Amino acid sequence: MNQAVEVSKDFKNSATKAIISIVVFLVFYLAILSLAIYGFTLSLKAAKAIISSKANLYTGALALFIIGFAGALLFFLIKFIFKPNKHDRSHLIEITEQEEPELFAFIQEIVLDINVDFPKKIFLTTEVNAAVFYDSTFLSMFYPVRKNLMIGMGLINTYTRLELKAIIAHEFGHFSQRSMKAGSYVSNVNHMIFNMLYDNDSYNKYMAKVASTHGYITILMYFMEFAIKAIQWVLRILYKVVNKNYLALSKQMEYHADEVAATLVGYKPLETSLYRIELADKAFNTAINIYVNHIKEQTKSSNLFTEQSYILTELAKENSNDFMGTLPIVKEGDIDRFKRSKIEFNDHWNTHPSTLQRIDRLKSLFLLEVEEDETLANTLFKDINQTQKMLTNKLFEDALDNKTQLTTTLEDFKQHYQQYKRDNTFHKYYKHYYDYNNPKIFDLNDALHLNKKVSKDEIYDKKSIEMSLQLAGLHDDQGTLNDVLNNNKELKYLHYNQEKYKRNQFSQLSDKLATDRKELEEQLKLHDIKVYQYFLQLESIQNKEPLLKRYYEDFFSEDSLYDKRMELYQNIVYNLSGLRDGIDLDTVRNITNQLSRALIPFISEMKALFELDHNQKDITIDMSKYLDQLDNIKTFLYGDRYNEEGFTALNICLDNYTLLTIKHFFYLKKQVLDYQITLLQEQ
Repeated sequence: MNQAVEVSKDFKNSATKAIISIVVFLVFYLAILSLAIYGFTLSLKAAKAIISSKANLYTGALALFIIGFAGALLFFLIKFIFKPNKHDRSHLIEITEQEEPELFAFIQEIVLDINVDFPKKIFLTTEVNAAVFYDSTFLSMFYPVRKNLMIGMGLINTYTRLELKAIIAHEFGHFSQRSMKAGSYVSNVNHMIFNMLYDNDSYNKYMAKVASTHGYITILMYFMEFAIKAIQWVLRILYKVVNKNYLALSKQMEYHADEVAATLVGYKPLETSLYRIELADKAFNTAINIYVNHIKEQTKSSNLFTEQSYILTELAKENSNDFMGTLPIVKEGDIDRFKRSKIEFNDHWNTHPSTLQRIDRLKSLFLLEVEEDETLANTLFKDINQTQKMLTNKLFEDALDNKTQLTTTLEDFKQHYQQYKRDNTFHKYYKHYYDYNNPKIFDLNDALHLNKKVSKDEIYDKKSIEMSLQLAGLHDDQGTLNDVLNNNKELKYLHYNQEKYKRNQFSQLSDKLATDRKELEEQLKLHDIKVYQYFLQLESIQNKEPLLKRYYEDFFSEDSLYDKRMELYQNIVYNLSGLRDGIDLDTVRNITNQLSRALIPFISEMKALFELDHNQKDITIDMSKYLDQLDNIKTFLYGDRYNEEGFTALNICLDNYTLLTIKHFFYLKKQVLDYQITLLQEQ
């Protein structure tokens, strides 16, 4: 190792704040719990005194009334104990030293170098990820608990041994942090607060049932509700404080774990692994997406990870990346080359610093480098092909009902991927111009009147490509700023284009972004008119059937219709958002009635989407079934019970509606762009 890793001042400050906030919560909780226990004890004494003074039906009822109030309040405060804090680990496969001795020896070497305990268990998963975890229980708050290590094959498959060593060392860097104990406290505190704030369905139903037995008990419930809401009001404040401080600590923990890893393997392997992980994840998810959306038959992969490697290589070639052996070298410019966002602020609710922030911090450490090793991490396994097939089979068995699916060979998959690319991407001639931008709507007839001939050099030049990316950046910044204005009231200032804006200037900045966006859209519209004119020239010169204008008309019509379709969708979502816990039955009836009215135009538009020729290949039997089910729903409320089947059908239809709307829009956009390429190829 380069040197011993010291805990930074920022780390210590963040840890102190996190621990103090947890202590404040515990003091508050123990105080109200003590009061509740004391109140319950007093209620028992009072009940006994009442019955002793005069035993009859009324005094007995009053005694029960008093005990019930105190007991219900006490139970509210401790009911989280009876709610198990379960974690789904079914996707993990445990491996042993006997099965993979070289991998275990590799991990043991890291353990000795960093001076931490060997993991309790080691698990494999399909993900492009690695993590340490443990069962966070009340016991783990007070006693040392051995951690488990999870390593994703999607990660192993795309890393060298040295890079994997850096990632595992980073995870073990968390092992070495005493502040990780704070994570156990926060996990349990969150479980407690969440249970008392939001997980109250059974409790509320029981209380409502009890309240309906007598008018006096109904009055008792009003007092109960007032007391519980007062407690919840304080809990919401404490929840924000605890999590905000812990998230700040989480960022410092990431920096510290990075430093632990970098002192072991040097800065470079950590840098290359951090830069490549996004591309590796994209390759893995694309492979899965091809099976989900492109290959319609009940087929499964023979080895998902050889397919991931193939896609990773293809993506790297498209990006013109250099290679280190068989793995692409992703650099800083590759990560943000299409990003033009100019908004910067300290987001207290992010658990991790950005990749660029982590790498900048690593560069500042000036660590010595170790000799590079291009040996693939896959070589740590006895039979990597067999292990990858086992993980692939598990993934598909969990996802598909038919356990005897046909298997896709790698060669077949390559053909599917190339078809997937043709179906879902635009020709490289457009230089990503349309990846973040649509042709702007203009008057097609006016565009027919050419003042001069348009040359090929005037379209898709560097200036227009950059304007397209800037427009996408403005769109992202507007979305970020609107989210800050509506949902992040605590943010006092931010920077836009390196200029500081205080909160009272956010609305002014929003207006500026809207103006800048409008001006940029007008400039891009002029460019899009030139594009149209240029390809009209080609079509005319080649004596082609005049299809270009018709394709543009179809796309412009769909562009206008798209907003109307999404407005119908948003109207449904808005109504659904009103159906939250704690609202009374009359409000529920009112919302479900509004929902039923909003569904009339929504279902009509969805039927229209089902009739479009271009959507036929994407419509499944299940899609039709759920649309029919939704169309035949009479009510979403049976007395005081929700129509669960109706809401299931509605949610599935919402997803299908969005999918078909987006796919049809994309099809018509691609129809225009693909036709223009045919004109280019035949000139």
